[in-house]
Amino acid sequence: MNVSPSLTWALPARENFVLGLGASYQYKGQFTPLTNSSLDYDPGDEMLLTGGFDTRLSATATLTGDVIFTFYGKDKINGGEILGPGNKLVVNLQFRQYFGFDELWLLARYRSRAKNDLLVNGVLTPENVKTNPDQVELAGHYRRRFSRRISTRFFAEGRFYQNTPAVEGVKLFGAGLAPSFALSENFQLLAQLKYQTGSFKEGTSVSGLEAGAGLLVNF
Repeated sequence: MNVSPSLTWALPARENFVLGLGASYQYKGQFTPLTNSSLDYDPGDEMLLTGGFDTRLSATATLTGDVIFTFYGKDKINGGEILGPGNKLVVNLQFRQYFGFDELWLLARYRSRAKNDLLVNGVLTPENVKTNPDQVELAGHYRRRFSRRISTRFFAEGRFYQNTPAVEGVKLFGAGLAPSFALSENFQLLAQLKYQTGSFKEGTSVSGLEAGAGLLVNF
């Protein structure tokens, strides 16, 4: 059984500027991962603290940002600690601008995980090098409305990973379009076509094409 109480608070500091704070705690109950086993696995609890702002730059433009800290408890098996996940920091910044029915949206995100504590000779010890690389993500799209029923989102994205033993300087880029067709007030047909390419520090490169389709139903 998991329980996750949370509390959020927003304060309008000025007419066009709002501050917000939030906190939540996730209790994770222990369980037996394998049938016919005496192992009781107790994942560590989590606590999340966040602060952010929302400001209106003009009648059609907004800027929002937030900082999120996640603190992880120790994972246990039969009462003994086996893993201490590194705490996480995430910083987000978003810009949105409307041009009539069209929309420009930009995102910048930074994510960082601290070193994990691993079980070495029965003792939790910080790892020498971080397993989880720091990550920077940049993304944006321009949504163009052609008619009441047809619109298309043109998007681009980039993700950059720090050097670690498991991940060596990965850079990933993607771009594509995502048209949508309103079949009625309740049904919308969605599609997406994206080309992705990337490279590793040692010279290996990857690329591929992704396509998808879906149906959105509103009640």
